[in-house]
This record gives sequence, structure tokens and C-alpha cells, in this order.
Amino acid sequence: MTDPRVVERLRLRTMKARSEGMCPAHIYVSVKAARCPRCVANAEARLKNLRLAGKCTQHRNELVIAGTKRCQKCVDAQTERRADALANGMCGMVHNPPRPAINGTTYCQECTDRRNGNRQKAIAAGMCGNHPDRPAVLGTVSCQECIDRAQNVAKRAKAAGMCTQHTDRSAVPGLTKCQECLDKAKDWKAAQADKGMCVNHADRPAVAGKLVCAECSERESQNTKEAYRIRRAAGMCGSHPDRSVAPGKNRCQECIDKQKAVYDERVSAGMCRNHGNTPAVPGKTYCQNCIDRRAAAFQAKQAARRANGQSVTQRTEKI
Repeated sequence: MTDPRVVERLRLRTMKARSEGMCPAHIYVSVKAARCPRCVANAEARLKNLRLAGKCTQHRNELVIAGTKRCQKCVDAQTERRADALANGMCGMVHNPPRPAINGTTYCQECTDRRNGNRQKAIAAGMCGNHPDRPAVLGTVSCQECIDRAQNVAKRAKAAGMCTQHTDRSAVPGLTKCQECLDKAKDWKAAQADKGMCVNHADRPAVAGKLVCAECSERESQNTKEAYRIRRAAGMCGSHPDRSVAPGKNRCQECIDKQKAVYDERVSAGMCRNHGNTPAVPGKTYCQNCIDRRAAAFQAKQAARRANGQSVTQRTEKI
């Protein structure tokens, strides 16, 4: 057991050396920092040897966890300190003195700014926003590992009826997001629409008359066409994939009734049945543009029949 008198003498000598600007370990060496270059070199050598041996630099007898630089004791202690800080509303990075976390997050303002800055630098360089040493998947800001992990988390949350963004909150019935996520998305999209930008991509202008950019518009059009084709091939309504089409029709009865009510309302108001904001030609139910387009389509159909040797009065079988 160490003699208390020896410990006290070492403490006094250390205090005296520091007060005189000398190294506590090498009292004849003047230092500007807490240690002299000789102490720094010795410490760096010890750390290098520990790392080469796979030992923790804090607990020299403990092996580090594979893929990290810390042992299990360090991880457990850090986890405990972080949990205590978060429980008290402080930053999870455990600053000394403690710093309050931003409302709704687990980081203080300084940590948030630093993390955002590092993320933007990585994204600008084409790297993953979470792992700056890994390239991002083309068209995204995340590496494949991040994408796979996010998909797995979302899948488990969805199966449990929880929000895919906040896995500790219940999702709105019939949806995959909580009410807070839905409100935020609605506000963000409204702000994007007001600026004339795509509601899916913050940095892309929206197509005139739409809320999405050209790429989104094309993708949505292709997806809609493909989904409609699959539903129709299965004998289901193109708008309601869980409903069968009405006999002899290509839509369910509900769609037919709704569309008929819209047509009747427009015709009774003297408007075109296809364009509710355009007046119909007197005595007709269509506007002049619709009449011309329908006449052109009829003429093209008749010309095709003549080219095929069919009678212009003969109706071809519907495919």
C-alpha cells in the first residue's frame, strides 16, 4: 500500500512544478502546456503500443471491441453518462459543464451545428452523410448500409403499427407516420409549393402547373400507368385496387356514380362536362376544344378502318 506521506509529497511537488511552469514529471524541463515534449512523446508511444496490442487506452488491461477503439467498460460508462444527460434534458455528448439539448433533440446547438456542417461537407463530396468515408449510393445521400438499416427499422416499425420515423410513437391508423410527421410534411410541402419548388426535392423547381419536378412527374406518370395496367389486367378498378369493375365497364360502380354526378353538375351549370371551368357550346355538353378533339379522333378512327378495308360504319371489337 502506498504511503500517504509519499503521495502528499508527490502532490506538493507537482503543484510547485506547475506553478513555476515546469513539467511535473521532469521538474527541470520548462513547459508551456501541462506536459513537456518528453512526456508527450512517452504518452504517444504508450498509446501506440496499446492500440497495436488491441488494448483500450483508458483501461489498459481490457481488449477493445472489434471495429472500435474502446473496451466494453468504456462503452457502458459512456452509455450510462449519456442516459443520465438525456434524462435531465442535457446534450447526449456529455459536455463539462453540461449543456442543454435543443427542444425535441438530443444535442446542444453547438453539436447540432457541427454535425450539420460535417454532413453537408460529406454530401457535397458525394459521400454518405452519416459515414463520410463511404460513398453515397447514386441519387441518394446515404451509403448502402445506412439505406438497408433505415429500411429494416421502418419495416419493423410498420409491422408494429409505429411511426417509421419515430419508432416510439404510434402511427395514424391506416398510415405509416405519426401525426407530428404528417403535420411537418404538410407544412414543408406547402412552403415548397409557395416557392415554386418540387415537394419531394428541395433544390429542384417544380414543373409549371404541378407540385413536382420533371423527374418526379415522369416517375409518377410511369408508376400510375403501370399500376393501372396491372389492376385492369386483374379485372379491378384502376383507381381502387380492392374493388372489381362494374359489368361491361372499366371502373367500379362507385367511380362511375361519382363521375356521373360531376358530369351532371357541370352540364346543369352550362359548363363542359370534361372541363368544369370552360363554358359548353350552346346546345352541347362539350366546349369547342373537346368537340374539335373528338371530331379529329373520330376522323382518325374512320381513316384507320378504311386503311384496313373495313366499313366506316362497322364497329371494331373492343380490345
